[in-house]
Amino acid sequence: MTMTDITLPEVRAHTQTARFFRDGNKNKVEIKFVGSKDTINQIVTPEHMATYKSEWDAFCDGRPPELRPGTPLTDLPTISAERAEDYKHRNVHNLEELAALNDGQCQAMGHGTLTDRKGARELVAARQMQLRNKLEREVHDKQSTVGSVQAEPNADIETLKTEMAELKALLLQALAPKKGGRPKKAKAAD
Repeated sequence: MTMTDITLPEVRAHTQTARFFRDGNKNKVEIKFVGSKDTINQIVTPEHMATYKSEWDAFCDGRPPELRPGTPLTDLPTISAERAEDYKHRNVHNLEELAALNDGQCQAMGHGTLTDRKGARELVAARQMQLRNKLEREVHDKQSTVGSVQAEPNADIETLKTEMAELKALLLQALAPKKGGRPKKAKAAD
């Protein structure tokens, strides 16, 4: 497996973040893109409120924006706490997002980002492999224990079997040809 084989579906390709603020008596939003110094400043619209719901809710409640969940940046030994804060200010909140950056984004973020991305990809891949191995062991253990356990007959099942047999007997009795009934016509003698 090469480093380019890593796909992280939970990480958006072009991560954006929004910062809501008050300018006079208007609510405004500043949208930042990962790896770019460019920002967009606009008056808040319903589309912004829907797209950046958690940020909008935090702004309305007076809370600071929440960090996105994932593996902390400081889990990579080469990233210091100061460097992790710099990444967070540039909208990279976890190692999975750092691993998903493209070359242009890394170059725009500055010196050392390509090296950090390589380390993040290796660490994420190693943890995914460990998780896959652990899950495979658990599945194998469960399969081996399921195969060795014999199920005991359930009383409800036995009762249902008895009732089914009785119903089958009644049905056969009802469908059986009846003796007696109308006499057969006698054949006319020629």
